[in-house]
Amino acid sequence: MSEKKLRREKINVMLNEDERKIIQEKAIKYGYGDCLADYIRSACIYENIYVEDVKGKYEICDIVSELISNVREILVNQKNIVRNVTVSKTDVAIIKNQNEEIIEMLSSLSKLVISTLSVKTVHKVQQKINSIDKYKFNNYMLDRIRKDGLSFVRPSNLHFIKINDGYVIVIDNYKVNCNDGLIYKKIDDIRTFAIDSKYILSFLFYQEKLYIFVLDYRKKISKSSQNKYILIDELNQFVLDNYVNQNAND
Repeated sequence: MSEKKLRREKINVMLNEDERKIIQEKAIKYGYGDCLADYIRSACIYENIYVEDVKGKYEICDIVSELISNVREILVNQKNIVRNVTVSKTDVAIIKNQNEEIIEMLSSLSKLVISTLSVKTVHKVQQKINSIDKYKFNNYMLDRIRKDGLSFVRPSNLHFIKINDGYVIVIDNYKVNCNDGLIYKKIDDIRTFAIDSKYILSFLFYQEKLYIFVLDYRKKISKSSQNKYILIDELNQFVLDNYVNQNAND
């Protein structure tokens, strides 16, 4: 394939704030995190986005099951009625035929509900797995974290992101020995949690240990939340005081 065909080109799409928010929410929902480009390719080019999102699934099944039980009870009562000698044979035949139609329709309804509500979530999970497998934490990333210090990373595709202002709160933190053979598996598990919860990751390398922080990042916060969140430009010192130096003294 020629270099010209391999070269990527941008498509300019004008979106208002609400439209962009919808796309971002869907990307996260389908396991792409905030990597919009991958989500848009899958949705628009490959059309391979599937997800189960039926609210009240079990309630619907219970209602249908109860309906079928009630109708069956009515049909049993009708059998007693048709035994009445005052009811003509023609009416009895009509009732029996109608009952058979009702049973057949209920059976079809039951099968339809079960098949419709039993959509597998494999595709949704697979998209997340693909994202985790496609973008791997590697030695290059570790070397860059060693060099850059406290780094912010998008969990879905492990792209380094630059954040100059805003607020964060540490949701969870981990300390991993860089010689640990399971370090990459542990990082993948942390990434999965961060993607699901719409968080970002922050890494800091210190004395052959990798400190990993799951952060809730906000550009703006309410006054009532200011005592919980930390300014971005204060995060480095906060991490050193509360996690790194504290561990060094242990």
